Amino acid sequence: MAGGSHVLSIPTELDERTTQNLLEQINQTPGVKYALYNRRVFPMKIPTDPYFVSSAQWNLGSTTEHTGATDTESAWDLTTGSSQVTIAIIDTGILPNHEDIRGRVADEYDFISETFTANDGDGRDDDATDPGDWISADETQGGLCPEGDSSWHGTHVTGIIAANTNNATGIAGINWESDLLIARVLGKCGGLLSDIIDAIYWSAGLAVPNVPPAKKPAKVINLSLGMQGACGAAEQAAIDAAVAAGSVVITAAGNSSVNTDSTPFTPASCNNVINVAAFNKEGNRALYSNYGSAVDIVAPGGMMNQLDDPNGILSTLDSGITFAQNDYQYTFYHGTSMAAPHVAGAASLILSIDHTLTPGEVENIITSSARALPADSNCAANQCGSGLLNTYAALSLTANGAPIANPGSNQAVAINSTVTLDGSQSVDSDNGTLVRYLWTQRSGDTVTLDDPSSAVTTFLAPAANATLVFELTVEDDTGNTAQNQVTITVGDNDEPIALENSLKLKKNSIGTGYLSGNDSNGDALTYYISTAPGHGSVTVTDSLTGAYQYTADPGFTGYDTFYFQVSDGKSESEPGKVSITVTKNHSNQLGLITLPGILVLFGIAFCCKVMNRK
Repeated sequence: MAGGSHVLSIPTELDERTTQNLLEQINQTPGVKYALYNRRVFPMKIPTDPYFVSSAQWNLGSTTEHTGATDTESAWDLTTGSSQVTIAIIDTGILPNHEDIRGRVADEYDFISETFTANDGDGRDDDATDPGDWISADETQGGLCPEGDSSWHGTHVTGIIAANTNNATGIAGINWESDLLIARVLGKCGGLLSDIIDAIYWSAGLAVPNVPPAKKPAKVINLSLGMQGACGAAEQAAIDAAVAAGSVVITAAGNSSVNTDSTPFTPASCNNVINVAAFNKEGNRALYSNYGSAVDIVAPGGMMNQLDDPNGILSTLDSGITFAQNDYQYTFYHGTSMAAPHVAGAASLILSIDHTLTPGEVENIITSSARALPADSNCAANQCGSGLLNTYAALSLTANGAPIANPGSNQAVAINSTVTLDGSQSVDSDNGTLVRYLWTQRSGDTVTLDDPSSAVTTFLAPAANATLVFELTVEDDTGNTAQNQVTITVGDNDEPIALENSLKLKKNSIGTGYLSGNDSNGDALTYYISTAPGHGSVTVTDSLTGAYQYTADPGFTGYDTFYFQVSDGKSESEPGKVSITVTKNHSNQLGLITLPGILVLFGIAFCCKVMNRK
């Protein structure tokens, strides 16, 4: 070789670990300046789309150029997508004939059940084309819906994830190959929660009454929508079912610039989702973006100061202010609605490398490969998830079979309590063996770990309120490592409260109800009976929900009581009373009617807003 170097050929093929050991031995040999791999190099995949070539899509570029970028351009050398992976976009529908989207839709359905909201002359049907969602002055529903032009929101989200790429036209999408499912749920004045829930089930390949099954169930579901409020039981059930069916669910954190620990948004606050906040080009939290412990990761959402500000996210659109003009436009938007599709795109590329990964494994890959927040970040580590999305690093972890570090969930604990850090759910993604664990404290009042080199370790919480961040490093039997962090919030624990309630039932019958309690720290509660009734028996049938069953003594009528307590795992409440009335002719009290497969919303309109800002 030129420059005095030499190529050393090894007659026997060695695995990566053995080769690395050999290189280390050679490097320690006197007279050797250096020894390294003779690596195979391939052409870089740079698409021909003019807006990417001109660097207008800074969000997909190198992190050395823009801190808030995702290095997706390097990820394309590992994969550009796969036909085995389908991506669902639950939104306003799309303009299917846009030049940079045409030909990608495998299936579609319009789930909007209200004619006004649908704006296409009917309710649910198999056409998810976006007819426009403009609101005129006489359509504001008493101020509920702001007057405005059509957003073409779903078309913009779709372009970020999957615009046709390397076609010398428009923009580049994150995923070049995978098919799309389009579920239309938002129109004029947002959309109904019941429609969104049905769309989640359908996208995951699950049955929805009177709706044909999806032709290609989605491995990734993007939800760039939401509303203020805690995650309800119905939407959580839909998400849990989708994840159980193998779908990764991505949500937008919301655009109200609030801490969602005190002002929650749904579905962003639901469990089993990857919740995405928005960062700007410089890698700081966009000022509009929500934040809090429910955020899992941050991704480019842009930060615009005026229309068509190039600091936003460029994607596919239409110029029509009411009806579509079909003129194949491209426009900058910003919002967490734009951040979430970056994570959905990354998830689809991860699954394109290994479509057998579970939703939990995909989330671990995305969060453990994230870049650290900038040192001068305007978002605390425990409020902006694991850091900034790095698509290339996530795919590298997947392709190399790196381990997945799982440090467990964030915890809220009492002062002076014993805290357990559990990394035993960490795995090696290629079914190898984990050979090393290491816990390191990254921030907060210093504590002493009893065994930082074990999968499970404990420490004594400080005697004052504090926020502690620990990082778990795991190494597999080939030398690959991975890191992930967990946040422990230490504070005074308030005793939970058992809430009194009552039940009425008929003589010689069985009554059912739910015990209830409150916990100001937000801890999970369990329920148990502390004092039995005097004229019957009571059994807690589900200690987590408080469901109970009361049986009166034969022939008894009159008043009875029993007492229960609530535990948050750290302390117990004072007893709460349940008052029982047993009558001769009073029918059993009905608190909730549940019919299999049917969600009944009693006249309540849930208006979900799209998570972008023009």
